[in-house]
Amino acid sequence: MTCVCLQYVYLKAWISAPLASGAPYSDLLLLKSLLEYSSIHLAISKATSNKFSGNLWYLSPELVGLALFDSRVSSSTKRLMVSAMQSEDDQEQEHTKRITIDLDSAKNKNLEHFVTAKSAKLFQMMDLPDGFLTVDPDLWEDRHDYKLASETVRSLKVVNDHAERGVALIQEYSGFITQDESQLQFLLQVVNEHRRVYPDSRKQTLSGQP
Repeated sequence: MTCVCLQYVYLKAWISAPLASGAPYSDLLLLKSLLEYSSIHLAISKATSNKFSGNLWYLSPELVGLALFDSRVSSSTKRLMVSAMQSEDDQEQEHTKRITIDLDSAKNKNLEHFVTAKSAKLFQMMDLPDGFLTVDPDLWEDRHDYKLASETVRSLKVVNDHAERGVALIQEYSGFITQDESQLQFLLQVVNEHRRVYPDSRKQTLSGQP
């Protein structure tokens, strides 16, 4: 049943994991998928959603703004996000990397519900141009300032997901092909390099064409 859960829920999240711009939306989708899995296996759904709800770094007010550069996020959602970002903060809250979320209401949450005035700090921390925020999201792709900001965001590495992949890689191959520690380390390097060079099975990727 656990394998079914991995195939049903986790595959999309695994594929999109390295993309910083996609991290907030992917986290939200994964959480919703884990909750929806209750219709298949309630115990697994509860266990995984409770565990994952403590690791929602990218849905924090300071990082959720990364989703403004995610092509999967609709313009209507981005409008609501910008509007929430421009709202007034009534109370100063301590900076936090993680958030807590009520799982009972999570299915009805969208990205804009995690945005506050503090989300604008992302542009300050990363020294990103933000002039495009004054125009409609449908026009962002044609603006030079958006392209510059987007390029910077897309160059970010999602550290926690890279660490997770490393752990999964070790679990996948440890004891399966070799028991020798030195050979295992070499094998992991070879496999990891192969996955870096060939991240997917598209013909263009395998042929090395630009």
